[in-house]
Amino acid sequence: MPKVKGTPTPRFILLTQKEPKQPTYIHMYFHYKGKRLKYSTGEKCPPEAWAKGKAKTTGKYSKNTNVNLTLNKIQELTIETYRDTKGELTPDQFKKELDLRMGYENTTPEPVFNFPNFIETFMNRKRTTIGGNENSWKIFRTTQKHLLDF
Repeated sequence: MPKVKGTPTPRFILLTQKEPKQPTYIHMYFHYKGKRLKYSTGEKCPPEAWAKGKAKTTGKYSKNTNVNLTLNKIQELTIETYRDTKGELTPDQFKKELDLRMGYENTTPEPVFNFPNFIETFMNRKRTTIGGNENSWKIFRTTQKHLLDF
């Protein structure tokens, strides 16, 4: 396989072209580390409105302007990610980095929910919803302490 000089260019291709009027998903192909990286754009376009890797925006296809804007954004972010990472990521890591930059993946980790956290959350919710006197809450705190000690 020949080496790519410079930055590879992302290409956009329709998933299928069997039915000309039926919208189909657009995929991006990008050669990364000698492998063909396939990335779904989430956009759709009918094959009859597709030409030269872009959606036609004339006549009855004037709504395709937003599709092309999204494709341009994906293309720019792909090239930017490639240049920023300098080809040091694996193809899977590259896809994940692209997802992060597109805003598809949540960057904040899920909170760890273990038994002590559950007890604390449960007691706080109950305290705000039912109130109760202090003697009742002493019993809850004692039960919580015994459970945590166990």
